[in-house]
Amino acid sequence: MPRGTAHCVTGLLVADGHAFALDVDGGGRWRLDVRDHRAATRLADRRVTVSGRRGGFDLLDVDTITPL
Repeated sequence: MPRGTAHCVTGLLVADGHAFALDVDGGGRWRLDVRDHRAATRLADRRVTVSGRRGGFDLLDVDTITPL
């Protein structure tokens, strides 16, 4: 996948200190570059849909996090 491609993925939002990751339904994990840490913290340990652009091999630059 080239960098900068748009993605919309669903899974479990995981908080690890000040970092966040998304354990994707069906397998795999994205590291998340989240701008709004407060909102992400409120949604930690919940199923969400994350939309954003690929910023690296397993890094997603997050535009939105929507709870399911």
